[in-house]
Amino acid sequence: MFLRKQFDKRTAVYRSSDSIKNFKFRVSLRTLNTLISVPKYHHTTKTDRKTQQNETSDDEIESHTLRWQEKRLSRKEISFFANKENCQTDAQKEHHQTIKRYGLDDDERLVDKIFTYVSDDPFNAGSVNKKFSEFIQRVDELDEESLSGDLVIASGGRERLFNGLFGFETMYIMADLALETVLFTISWRSRDGLLIVYPDFNSMSANPYLQEIDSDSKHMFHYALENLSEDFDRDESQGKKDIEVISQLKNLSIAAPAAFHVPPKRRANILLHLEIESAERFEYDNIHIRYNIALPNRCELLDGLIEGSTHSCRKRSGQQRFNVGYCHEMMMLCNIDYEWSDSAKIALDVISTDGWNRERSEGYAMLSIPLTPGIFQHELPCYRELTDNTVMDKLKRYFIGGRRIVDHNTFSAISTAEKVTKLNRYGNETISSGILFVKHQILLQRNDSLIQALSTGKSRAKRSSKNNLTIDDVVSAYHLAKVRLEAATSNK
Repeated sequence: MFLRKQFDKRTAVYRSSDSIKNFKFRVSLRTLNTLISVPKYHHTTKTDRKTQQNETSDDEIESHTLRWQEKRLSRKEISFFANKENCQTDAQKEHHQTIKRYGLDDDERLVDKIFTYVSDDPFNAGSVNKKFSEFIQRVDELDEESLSGDLVIASGGRERLFNGLFGFETMYIMADLALETVLFTISWRSRDGLLIVYPDFNSMSANPYLQEIDSDSKHMFHYALENLSEDFDRDESQGKKDIEVISQLKNLSIAAPAAFHVPPKRRANILLHLEIESAERFEYDNIHIRYNIALPNRCELLDGLIEGSTHSCRKRSGQQRFNVGYCHEMMMLCNIDYEWSDSAKIALDVISTDGWNRERSEGYAMLSIPLTPGIFQHELPCYRELTDNTVMDKLKRYFIGGRRIVDHNTFSAISTAEKVTKLNRYGNETISSGILFVKHQILLQRNDSLIQALSTGKSRAKRSSKNNLTIDDVVSAYHLAKVRLEAATSNK
C-alpha cells in the first residue's frame, strides 16, 4: 500500500555556516504499481534483456547516500565513456577508469536508476525541468543588454550563466525513468552560506513526492530527499570566523578615511533605529504590522523609508506571544536649533491574514519618539474600532475584515492635510485589542568644529585667520551653546 496524495513541491532556502563538504543526504526512489500495462510483441534482443534486468519490481526502494558534487554515472554516460576514444578531458578519462575498475559496463550488471549531474557537466536542466527553465528565463529581465545571445552561448547555457552571475554551484539529482527526470535541484553559494533545495527535504514514509511517467504504460514513482548531515563543531567554526573578521577589520582600518563625514554647519544628522520586538493578546493569528513615520518639523529624510511592513508572524501553539524581531533604520537631517520636544510620530497598524487572504484590523497604536539620544523601550497598548458590537458587526469583521470608521493619523493627531486647531473624538467607540513591544535608539551627530575653535587657548587673531570665522559662525555657535544649556538644565 502506498500514498497516492500529491504533496506540494516547494523551494526551500537554508543558511549554514558549515562547510558544504560536510553536506550529506540520502536519495530514495520507489517503483509503484504500474497501471494500464500495454504488452509489446517483438523479438527480444540482448539490449531488451538488459533493460528487463534493470527494471525493478513493484514497491522496491533504491537508496543512495551522496555528498555535495558527488558524481554518479547514468546508463547513457556509462555506455558513452566505456569507449576510451570518446574521452577527451581529464574528467572523462577518470569516468572511463571508474567504469573499467568497477565493471559498470558489464552486460550482466544492474545499473542504478539514480544518477547525478554536477557543476562541471554540460547539462541543460531547462530541457527536462519546465519550472526551472521558466525560472532561468527570468535572468533576461535583469538586464537585456548584458545578457546578449553571444554571452549566453559563451557561458554554456542560461543555467550556467545564472550560476556565474550570482555565484551559485548547482547539483542535479536525476533518475532514469524511461526518460531523464530531474528529481531534485540543489544550489549552493559559498559567500553567504546560502543553500537552495527544490523541492524541499521530505520523507519516504511521511510525505513522498509522486512522479508519473507515460510511455508504453503508465509508471508511478515515489521519491524523497533526506538530510543526513551531522552537527558541526560551532566553537571551532566560530573561531575560524573570528580570525577572518579580525583580518577584514585590519584591512578596513588601513583603507578607512582619517575622519568621519560630518553634517553641514548648523545642521545635525539623526539616526533612528526602530525594532518591533514582539506582540501579544491579539484575537487572530498570522499577523503583520504596517507602520508610517511622520518626520518632525524642520527635518528632511536623508536615507531610509518612512513607511513599510513587517513579515507575517504566527504564535506558537499554546502561547499568546508573537515574536516579530523586525528592524528599521532611517537617517534625518535636522536644523541644529530644533526643539527637544520635536518628535517623530509613528502610526502602527496590526493586520491579520487568514487562509483565504482576508485581512482584518487587529489594532492601532501611536508612538511619539523625541529626538533625544539614547535607547528606549516601549509597551504600546493597541485599540481597534468598535461600531455597534452587534452580531452583524461581528460577521462583517469575520468575512470582510470590518470597515474603517476614521482616519487614524487624524485620530491620533499625527498628521493632517489641513491645519486643525481642535481634535474631536466624540462618538468614536474603541476596544482594547493587544500589546506591541517596541524599542528604539537615537544617535545624534553634529558639527562641533565651531565650538572647538572658539574654546581653544590660542589668540583671537590666530583663530580668525586659521578658521576664517564670520559673524554667522559666531551666532550659530551661540545658538548651539544655548541648545546644550537647555538640554543640561532639563536633565537635572
